[in-house]
Amino acid sequence: CSKKSSHKEFIAVQDFLDNYQPIKEYEDSRALLRSIIDLTVRLRLNWTSPARQDDDVFSDVRGSDKLRTGTGFILSVVGPVTNESCPCEVCCGQTVAKSWRFLVRTARHMVYDTVEAQETQVDFFYDDDEIGKKETVRALKVVKSYPERDICEMLCVTHDEDLAGRVQSAYLFLDFISLVLKDEWQVLVVSHPHGKPKKITVGVGRSGTSQQPLLLLGYNAATCPGSSGAPVVLL
Repeated sequence: CSKKSSHKEFIAVQDFLDNYQPIKEYEDSRALLRSIIDLTVRLRLNWTSPARQDDDVFSDVRGSDKLRTGTGFILSVVGPVTNESCPCEVCCGQTVAKSWRFLVRTARHMVYDTVEAQETQVDFFYDDDEIGKKETVRALKVVKSYPERDICEMLCVTHDEDLAGRVQSAYLFLDFISLVLKDEWQVLVVSHPHGKPKKITVGVGRSGTSQQPLLLLGYNAATCPGSSGAPVVLL
């Protein structure tokens, strides 16, 4: 890895929650960060769309099944959706008694289009290698794409009530409060570097212009391949 020198900056989830001093002191912040951590997911993708452009970062592997990994964030969960047709690959549009629908945001350079989304596995709660904690759902399609912002949003569906409950519980403490505007922020990046269990890095970010004060122009928290699409938390 070209960023190998930064690997020591990646902190395991439990180590971070137990030992990162500002979080230890403020239980509200700890609960909020626990929610953000729980809503961060690993993406595994075994297909690269032939529709990618010649100048695309993955243009050299178009039409191949070479594995790449990334990170995403669960923007929303809706459900239970009852007695409606289900778009998942098992139900194929049949009416089902109960389902839950997730919207997952990641980088567009990670998941380019619906062809790639349909080959993407979304791993929930992959914080460590403990057996039985991780749950996997396959994405269905890209529902929104913002090329100029390198953002993609995918739809996922599950019939697993326990998984849906765990995700919905994470939202109980997720409060997007108003931020005090300032020139620099402390930032946390929650990601799956190299497709490994979730890690957290800490750095400093620069804010945007007076017209877009919450636009983050850059940050120096460590990232690696696999971090694409990760949430960046401003503190």
